[in-house]
Amino acid sequence: MLKNGYVFGKSKHTGPPNHLAFAAMLRKHILEAPGKTDAKLRQAMAHRATGGPHIEECYDELAHFIGEGAYKCTDEQVKRVIEMAGSEKAASN
Repeated sequence: MLKNGYVFGKSKHTGPPNHLAFAAMLRKHILEAPGKTDAKLRQAMAHRATGGPHIEECYDELAHFIGEGAYKCTDEQVKRVIEMAGSEKAASN
């Protein structure tokens, strides 16, 4: 539809969506924007998920498994992170 010029909403779409720009914006929001979890921890988790150095134990294991394949994460791993963060909301923000 976009290829044929259809415009969603009121924006003036001039071509295909810029997925690289969308990905960069998403990374910035996740890793740098204010949140319940400190930005440094979120950045360390992302770095660890891509093969970076070890971080705090419960986060390290979860980040490593997410990097290998999120489907490998167990409920117990997620539960430990939630307990460490203090709540589900804090663990996910």
